[in-house]
Amino acid sequence: MEVKAVYYSFIGDAVGKKNDTVSIPEKSTVESFLRLINDSYGNALGDYISCNGSAGANLLVFVNGTAVSDYGHILNDGDEVCLFLPIAGG
Repeated sequence: MEVKAVYYSFIGDAVGKKNDTVSIPEKSTVESFLRLINDSYGNALGDYISCNGSAGANLLVFVNGTAVSDYGHILNDGDEVCLFLPIAGG
């Protein structure tokens, strides 16, 4: 199945593109998606995900416009997964 990946800010810079169509196995989770993206782009998300593949505190994941905090969330064919970094200022 395929999901649309959208990369914002430094994540887009790290992977070298702003969006992508990603083929993943049926019943893939957000966690397995993050691992696949990280592995596909040479540890591009290494600063933003933990060693077990889950999102760290510096990564926001949205699926179809809804924030996802459960990285065991099952993705469906055609889902849009957006990866953001929190905005900081000061």
